[in-house]
Amino acid sequence: MVYADKGEVDKIRSSGLFDAQWYVARYPDVKVLKMDPVEHYLIYGAALGRNPSPSFDAAKYAAAHEEILDQGVNPLLHHLRERRRGADEEGMGAGGVRPGDGSAWRNSYPRVAVVIPVYNAAAETAECIRTVLAHTHPSVRLIVIDDASPDPEIAVVLAKLGGDANVMVVRNHENLGYTATVNRGITIAGDADVVFLNSDARVGPQWLRNLRLAAYSGDKVATATPFSDNAGAFSAPHANQRNPCPESMSDEEYVRCVSRFSERIYPRIPTGSGYCMYVRRACIEEIGPFDVDSFPRGYGEENDFCVRATRAGWTHVIDDATFVYHHRSASFGTEREQLVRSARAIIDQRYPEYKRSIAAFLGDSMVRRARQRVGEAANRFIAPIRPRALFVISTTTGGTPQTNEDLMQALQERYETYLLICDSRRIQLRRVTEDEQVTLKVHDLNQRIMPFPHISDEYDSYVAKLLVDESIELVHIRHIAWHSLNLPEVCSHLQVPVVFSFHDFYSICPTIKLLDENLTYCGGVCTSTAGECKPELWHPADFPRLKHQSVYSWQDRMRKMFSHCDAFITTSDSALRQMLTNYPELKYRPFRVIPHGRNLVFDRVVSDHESFSQPTRILVPGNIGIPKGALLIEQLMLIDAERRLEFHVLGRTNMVARDGLVLHGAYDRGSFNRLVKEIGPSVGMILSIWPETHCHTLTELWACGLPVFALDFGAVGERIRRHGGGWLLPHGVAEGVYDRLSAIFDDQCDYGEKVRSVWRWQEGPGRVEDTYWMASNYDVAYQDLLDRRRHRRVGQTLSPGGDVG
Repeated sequence: MVYADKGEVDKIRSSGLFDAQWYVARYPDVKVLKMDPVEHYLIYGAALGRNPSPSFDAAKYAAAHEEILDQGVNPLLHHLRERRRGADEEGMGAGGVRPGDGSAWRNSYPRVAVVIPVYNAAAETAECIRTVLAHTHPSVRLIVIDDASPDPEIAVVLAKLGGDANVMVVRNHENLGYTATVNRGITIAGDADVVFLNSDARVGPQWLRNLRLAAYSGDKVATATPFSDNAGAFSAPHANQRNPCPESMSDEEYVRCVSRFSERIYPRIPTGSGYCMYVRRACIEEIGPFDVDSFPRGYGEENDFCVRATRAGWTHVIDDATFVYHHRSASFGTEREQLVRSARAIIDQRYPEYKRSIAAFLGDSMVRRARQRVGEAANRFIAPIRPRALFVISTTTGGTPQTNEDLMQALQERYETYLLICDSRRIQLRRVTEDEQVTLKVHDLNQRIMPFPHISDEYDSYVAKLLVDESIELVHIRHIAWHSLNLPEVCSHLQVPVVFSFHDFYSICPTIKLLDENLTYCGGVCTSTAGECKPELWHPADFPRLKHQSVYSWQDRMRKMFSHCDAFITTSDSALRQMLTNYPELKYRPFRVIPHGRNLVFDRVVSDHESFSQPTRILVPGNIGIPKGALLIEQLMLIDAERRLEFHVLGRTNMVARDGLVLHGAYDRGSFNRLVKEIGPSVGMILSIWPETHCHTLTELWACGLPVFALDFGAVGERIRRHGGGWLLPHGVAEGVYDRLSAIFDDQCDYGEKVRSVWRWQEGPGRVEDTYWMASNYDVAYQDLLDRRRHRRVGQTLSPGGDVG
């Protein structure tokens, strides 16, 4: 049998240019052969001249590239290679030196697996696993090993884990003892680092991220162990006693306090503690696993391992930014004391230096200082201690930052909100409260971020540190312009979930509105004309030629960025369809539609018993340039010889006032209703020639009670069709628009029904969909990511015979 190259299969599958469903429907023999569509295309389809999707014409492409016919190259693979080559050339700096790819912030962290040995203690085990699933990234493998527990409740607890792809339940045929069970977990984990976690421990937010940072705080750190409420020498703020959680706080809130107040000094210690211990795989490979023969039941095995590691040149640290709760000895009961004495005798005999090193550890000033910080943490914060969410914006004026501020204000009771701003040269971090925005940090980049390659090592490293220093638990990218495209990957590396919003079409094309050089809407597919499209937000001189060329590498970069995001949000069904058309792979990712909410004051500036005035006074709000209909207004005025129309522009514009066109200047939200009453229009008008993703001006017009004329584009057309409250105009030539307007003016009886539709919207969605409604919908999306249990998939269980079931 002929097999397709796996690399080529993956390349085509991830390109977004192969539509498997369409391919099978178009070429039925694929179904008959029972072949994977991509493999069929690679082995047979391309040679037969078949297209991979309706958006890629193989014959046309081959005709434009003679080498394809001469060399028998697959047209789609050739196209992908050319796109990649173009991206590489654009990414070359002066003298052919490629700028950094943001790798400075990356460390070569291996994968990590969490190993939980289980023996009885069903209630504690269930709670342990619940907290791990809730606070651990879904990509992390959880290996739960039941050491032949006689308690039947353990089987009930573990049976509930069968629906998770990254959870493996292993059952020993017979009781092997703690140490052999842990070693089995080391083997199952393969080449991953391992965290050994007692089944009577409970973890909290960011526990594993923090532990891994501690474990890699030095080149030869072997283990990292957190502080606990009840873990002997690792208890804090007081060692060797149980430390109750502050009564005013939940477990999660106290964990957050400890992490935020920590200095991350990572004190050196002679040994870790097996109740919760991160172990680097490199150390295991060098010195071997735990000593089963000497410590079969547990207690002492981690001390022996750590001293062996120390003798081999490794060190151990306390992770003073992490706090893990520990019930302690739930599995062994009263047998514990005998196990401890026996293990300690072996350790003292085998390692004479151990007793002195432990004494030094207990009196170490750095450890004492770290413990004190744990004790003081609860006094530094006022409950409730909310998760910290970072919102990322580009411009500080306009609809997106204004809506983002609405959202942050409405989320104040649920999150501590931070704002990250970058203008390609300067990074600012702000803390946003109900009353103010306070700038916490400012950093000027040595080299400004350029649109190609749209990444910066310096940005990535600086923001990675911000995420850790500020204990950020969630990042919501509202707009990525002027930021590094590596930001989602930085977050992923630090196990911080990322929500990505689409408020325009920047990620499809830097023109943002998808208008070509002739102001023709392209839908993200380059039109056939030979002109050059103009990017927004960046200087045109910063760009290579976009149309038919670098726009493809732009989309490739965005596609790579999306692969590191956890969820996506946009504001209308039409915007969702546009994004899925250009990035069909996103249809398999979490993607929500959440319209913008507004806190509105409702007026009824016109009556449903009125009719169009003569001339009809039309209010056009917003910053009116050509994309918002300025040219169309000029054309309508030329056609309107009888002066049936009188346009009133409320907002910034370069248009010139004259008979039939009144300019009222800029406005702010708070003055809009008052200005509308003063102008006294009969109707509003929105003439955007591109599909807006929401349109605040439509909301504002309806809040005043005005019905609206609008071009049938995007969210504006979608909303008017859904709620009424206006008339949709054909987009095209001005004569057609004017004819439609004239027909509406002549049908005076329709006016009252449109006004009543606006009133119904005011009493329904307009009143319900305020900023708190919007924030509640966003909070659902955030909680889906912060509670990791909601994002786990169907899993596997290892049967007693060692088979995966």
